[in-house]
Amino acid sequence: MNQADLRSLFPSTAYFYAADDSYAKPALAWLLGPFWAWFWNDRTNKGLLAWDRRNDCDNFARSYTQGCEDCHAITAGNTDEGLAVGQFYYHRDIGGAHAIVAAVTDAGLVFIEPQTGLRLALSPKEISTAFLVLF
Repeated sequence: MNQADLRSLFPSTAYFYAADDSYAKPALAWLLGPFWAWFWNDRTNKGLLAWDRRNDCDNFARSYTQGCEDCHAITAGNTDEGLAVGQFYYHRDIGGAHAIVAAVTDAGLVFIEPQTGLRLALSPKEISTAFLVLF
């Protein structure tokens, strides 16, 4: 994928930034399985599981996406510059602004709550409220 491919998946009203020229698509099973287990263990070891104002949704989304990029960087044979896993900021139907993970995977565009490791089903309205998307 390239930047234009990524951009086309998100509302045109959201501020969108892609730092790399090309992106590999991760396997959804890897994100929800082996990567999630590693990520949870890493956050646990750092003492960063408990939510508070200093460790909230944007911290989890940023850390999750950086962890994915680090795994991509150390995996032999990768030729794409980045991994199609990014931060997605939007307004929830209930609860206000929130930061989660958006990933373009072998199963298509998915949203993941990095505080629980669960795949989310956002409503079309929620997707349309995206105000920041970073890859």
